[in-house]
Amino acid sequence: MALRNQPYIPLYVQDYLTDEKLSMCSWATQGVYIKLLCLLHKSEPYGTILLKQNDKQHLDFASNFASKIMKLLPIEKDILIAAITELVNEKCLTIEGDKLFQRRMVRDNEISIIRSETGKKGGLKTQKIAKAKIKAKPKAKYEYENINENDYKIQIEEFENFRKNYPGTKRGYEIEFENFKKKNKDWEKILPLLSDALNYQISFRIEKAKTGGFVPEWKNLSTWINQRCWEEEMQINKLPDETRRKQQGVTDFELATIVAKHFAND
Repeated sequence: MALRNQPYIPLYVQDYLTDEKLSMCSWATQGVYIKLLCLLHKSEPYGTILLKQNDKQHLDFASNFASKIMKLLPIEKDILIAAITELVNEKCLTIEGDKLFQRRMVRDNEISIIRSETGKKGGLKTQKIAKAKIKAKPKAKYEYENINENDYKIQIEEFENFRKNYPGTKRGYEIEFENFKKKNKDWEKILPLLSDALNYQISFRIEKAKTGGFVPEWKNLSTWINQRCWEEEMQINKLPDETRRKQQGVTDFELATIVAKHFAND
């Protein structure tokens, strides 16, 4: 399924919350940004707004794009012009010629198209590995016999989103996905739990840092999976008021940054 046809935006929450460039923008601009992301999600090409010749009624780019976007979003023109200008200046959005686009959305769409085309040709490496295993071990057929091609692609994408968001050291999605399936015969049931468990653990570490607790480095993703860490239960031990008062000079953003310092860029 093409990204623009999905009913949701693949928003990477941790990246959004810790985006230093976006944090430099005003609250009003950040609100407009969310609206623009929704519009970019439904645009063709994906993540891009194109100016046609009759859209070029002004000398500056922000006014031209604002005039076009106003037809699609109920936002006052002055607010929209200011937001577009600020987002471009802070490099949250990019303008090249007649195109206004969000780089990550464009990149994700390119990856999605490549995977889709490769899947149609039967060239996805993960599918080849699965077929080889089925051929070599007939008993393993049960693991895949109830999964059609489209469902399998969705599962790959769901695992890939989880893998991208995982803060610790990780390998390519093909290796990690194969390891996940190998270690868990019930991986189809576990897969929907991974992202929620990871988000909970990220939030837990932030809260633990607030209370002055020790926050260890993230395990390698394969270790996290092999040890079934999504099943971990966590509890924050509150510190005495005196200790908490000593920490009042640390902001939530600084604490989040401390926890996120081990995050690996995809």
